[in-house]
Amino acid sequence: MSRTFVPSRSATWLWCLGIISLIGSTVVASTTMGWDDVWVIGSWVPRRTNAVGALTGVGLLLLVVGTRWRIVLTRRGALPRNRHRVRVAGVRVLTVLVLIVALPLTLFVAWLDGWDAFHVLHPVSADGCRIVVQESDSFDGDGTITVYVTPAGEHRARRVGYRGSDSRMFGADRYELTWHGESAALRLPAGSATGPWSCSG
Repeated sequence: MSRTFVPSRSATWLWCLGIISLIGSTVVASTTMGWDDVWVIGSWVPRRTNAVGALTGVGLLLLVVGTRWRIVLTRRGALPRNRHRVRVAGVRVLTVLVLIVALPLTLFVAWLDGWDAFHVLHPVSADGCRIVVQESDSFDGDGTITVYVTPAGEHRARRVGYRGSDSRMFGADRYELTWHGESAALRLPAGSATGPWSCSG
């Protein structure tokens, strides 16, 4: 027995999924404010902006599509006008409240993450150990450089070094990384050397 396709019900589901996605972005943004763990996937360091931004973008898209679909159905007479006014008002209020919370919080997370830049440096060691550099900017123009080691086969980086810097962000190509077996040494853009660090801990 085949199910009948109901356009209005599909539009409602799109709106619901959009609201859930926006609420999800708010939850992720608010629960990761103090999260300092650094994870590495290949040459990519995921940021909370990636998750929050993706959930917010998907939520907005679903809201727009679902709302537009219901407007079109109403104009075509497929949906009655002025039906369940209290429910319609509640839906609008809920949508506005979710947007008021989710959008500014997403922008705030993006602003916070914008003060840091992560670089997975090359080359990796013979066994696949990776060195990650975090460049952190500051309001006064100075910055800090934090070095992490990610052992082969692992994705969670381990902090091994920290250095103040009188410059802003440099970029991955400004660092000189050399390996001696599974021990790494790093020359910073300012010319000073730091390390060595062992991949085994």
